[in-house]
Amino acid sequence: MADRVSAQITIGGSLPASAIPALIAAIQDEGLSTEYDGEPLEPGELVSGYPLTLCAHEVAWGTFRILEAFCRTHRLAYSRWFGACSGAWGSGRSIYRGALELREGEEGVDDYDASDDDQTLMGEQLARHLGSYEAIVAHFERASFAVPPLEITDPTDCARTDATAVPA
Repeated sequence: MADRVSAQITIGGSLPASAIPALIAAIQDEGLSTEYDGEPLEPGELVSGYPLTLCAHEVAWGTFRILEAFCRTHRLAYSRWFGACSGAWGSGRSIYRGALELREGEEGVDDYDASDDDQTLMGEQLARHLGSYEAIVAHFERASFAVPPLEITDPTDCARTDATAVPA
């Protein structure tokens, strides 16, 4: 049986309108909503021009395997926060920088320790390993990556921008 925790993911970057059905399917397969304990995301709730934030409680291992793989395949940036699982792992954040990332697949994902309210944490061992104040500051800057807006390309297909939803 999988350890389960609360988790949240914010997604952004450029996505062709033709990939929207696959994105919606990945989101629905994960049982995600725009709010904890909310209704599953419907296609009409997808908005171009803003990062998409989704969440759920009782997420196996605190990961969204299908959705994250979709994002990496389509070079969509994401930042995922996951809660601690007592006796197994602490809270953390995983970041994939999308089109800005040069590393392929899961190798392009960076992991950071984080608090229950998603503040980056650093232990003594990592601070000593980084070795300088400048390296520590760079670590925190990298961990505070801001996910860009989700931009649906080829708007003649089905996407609208400026806070209007993509039609179902």
